[in-house]
Amino acid sequence: MAARIIAQLIVSGGTIILRSAAQAYRQAIINGKKAGVHEGTATAFSRSKMMDLSEAYNILGVSETTPWPEVVKVSKSALFCV
Repeated sequence: MAARIIAQLIVSGGTIILRSAAQAYRQAIINGKKAGVHEGTATAFSRSKMMDLSEAYNILGVSETTPWPEVVKVSKSALFCV
């Protein structure tokens, strides 16, 4: 009997959370359309934005003429803080 009650609570709670998340998503789409934002803009921008090679060199603090083994050494030291 207790297992059935717990299962019902889990199912009903999950349903409530799913419905509220779906409603929040629909409202966000409506607000975005009112603001003039396309639905897929945020995900498309984050996926299509790639770092330029010059920007990567700048972040690592090396020049474009630095030999590749030195660039790898600097990137490993920056990545692993060695």
